[in-house]
Amino acid sequence: MRGGHNQTHGDIGRYRKLDSFYVAKFLRAIKAKGEESLVSYDKANGIPIVIGMYSMTYDGIKITFDFLPCGFGTNDRCFILCPACGKRYRYLYLVKHNGRHVPLCRKCAKLNYPSQQITHGVDECARRMERLLQDKFHVITEDLTPDDALWYFPLRPKGMRQRTYKALMAELRRAQEEYHDAFEKALKEALCRL
Repeated sequence: MRGGHNQTHGDIGRYRKLDSFYVAKFLRAIKAKGEESLVSYDKANGIPIVIGMYSMTYDGIKITFDFLPCGFGTNDRCFILCPACGKRYRYLYLVKHNGRHVPLCRKCAKLNYPSQQITHGVDECARRMERLLQDKFHVITEDLTPDDALWYFPLRPKGMRQRTYKALMAELRRAQEEYHDAFEKALKEALCRL
């Protein structure tokens, strides 16, 4: 089963997040000023955030930092430990629970990526065609509908090898055929319901 089975979960794109790499900028400012902590505000929610050298509090919830050497430069890379499971993450998502915003990792908050929310069928095939045209052939797909993309054959981009172009065109043709088949199947199902 591909996609769609996790639609009971939320989508990460709909939630605000705390980024540990952004928090690291505050940590560098604290270190440069020689202070112990810094107070900031979450303007969207009106919640004070107290950032210290090794932890921060968000709406009364303590969030601990974890540092890893990055292999270059003098700074360590900062990560956030999830308050629920204690694992290290870059992002914690602000999920509303009992009237307050609780920062949790993606797994504890039961959130998925947008690609995991799509049911296999016409939508997924259309997105695959659009990604191929946009990423590989550098076509502006905002003007193309999925029906236009079905019959669109892009020219070889400047600098692309002929062998690469042929392989990508074969992949695009497969995606176009899958879209056509999925569209026909969905149309037949819709007509049968009438």
